Amino acid sequence: MRELCEMITKKGDRIGSRAINSITPRGADKIYDRLTLGPKGPRLRTAEKIVLLCRKAWRVVHRLYQRSSPSPRLVQTLLQKGWIEEQNQGPKNEILHRLTELGLEAKKLPIPIPQRRRPNSKGK
Repeated sequence: MRELCEMITKKGDRIGSRAINSITPRGADKIYDRLTLGPKGPRLRTAEKIVLLCRKAWRVVHRLYQRSSPSPRLVQTLLQKGWIEEQNQGPKNEILHRLTELGLEAKKLPIPIPQRRRPNSKGK
């Protein structure tokens, strides 16, 4: 992991100091190609281990960087139905969403669950 983080880019900065989302798939391929080059020849297994270690680390840490806001499509749908409304508040005039009375009523409605069809039994 240290080998990957200490790798120097063409711009002169460390890969470890870059944000994850700034590394493109093409850049990841170039990093992998550099990891496979060793002083005694190709070292594919070492490069694969580093990739697996990075994948494991990202799976553990990604929970800290999840998107905390709902998708724009969901917000637009709820606005069209009148279940939420937008308000501008705060020192930065941020857009906040508030549940309306119609939205509260919709939240109380039962959700219909379709009955599953049972397969015909062969014995009867």
